[in-house]
Amino acid sequence: MQRALFLSLFAALEALMLAHGQAARAGDFDKFDFSLRFPAAISRFATYADVAGVGGASAASKFQSSVNPASVALEPMPKGTSVSASPQFSTVHFDQGTRLDVFVESLVIDAGSAGRFMPTLAQVRSNKAADKSGLDYDFDMDQAQLGWGRRFGETWAGGVNLIAARSNTDFSTGGVNDSHTNDHTYGARVGVLNRVTERLNLGFVADYAIVPSETDAGAITHDTTHQVLLRPGVAFEYAKGSTLYVDYQFGRFANDTGSLVVNRFYAGAEQRIFEWLFLRGGVAADTRANTTYTAGLGLYPTDWISVDFGFQQNSLPELDPNFGRARTYGVSGSVSF
Repeated sequence: MQRALFLSLFAALEALMLAHGQAARAGDFDKFDFSLRFPAAISRFATYADVAGVGGASAASKFQSSVNPASVALEPMPKGTSVSASPQFSTVHFDQGTRLDVFVESLVIDAGSAGRFMPTLAQVRSNKAADKSGLDYDFDMDQAQLGWGRRFGETWAGGVNLIAARSNTDFSTGGVNDSHTNDHTYGARVGVLNRVTERLNLGFVADYAIVPSETDAGAITHDTTHQVLLRPGVAFEYAKGSTLYVDYQFGRFANDTGSLVVNRFYAGAEQRIFEWLFLRGGVAADTRANTTYTAGLGLYPTDWISVDFGFQQNSLPELDPNFGRARTYGVSGSVSF
């Protein structure tokens, strides 16, 4: 019965993906400046492979991999443990030849009545490859985050995540830079999570970031990008260990070049096959008829060890005008002690 329900849910997700996919296109993204499209694309990204496998939907997830900082505190840690370490790796391959490699290291530390803390470091590195216009693209970023979450009663949790990052972007011809951009990002994310019933969770996440940048393209210019993201979500456990996730995301990115508004829907299902094996599938679609489909696998040999794998096709459509379609492969692990 559980597997039949999972197959029905996955078939519905596949039908939605195919319906959108027939009209899939880059939308009107080519009308927007790269400085708007790049952060919009990154706001889709899920570093945890379990989240990537269910289409990126996680605002109401009870697991620490959720985009919602409140989720770090809702569930008890494995018995006898107070620290969880999670390494994550994702690689994004674009049709044009550009590749982005993402390395993430995070800890969850249980501080008792003070809540739980989640420090995270991330590094992004690209290869050097030509984009559709013939310019060589090179990118690197280093990011630090400090998250905190705490339960407020039996059914509520809240959390905050502070983010700081620096990045460099180069477009060049024959080894000579056409432009070099240096960005600094300062942001905050807040979230709440409510366990409505034993099977139903509701979550809400809000992000704000400010990104001052300096670009040298023969003359030095300065600009500041403002980012706002709002994300409600639902998680329904339709059978023990098997969950359906649905999120909606609104985003606005604005600087001196203009503004870009995105509306996205994420949906996915996680089906427990055995106590230690989970299969995942999902889809994400925006109002510009861009569709991403996803799949994943989770291995949980013990309560304190897990390994997840995720795949996303057409994962960053905002960057299609520069690099073509993207495929994302991810793996993440967790060890509690």
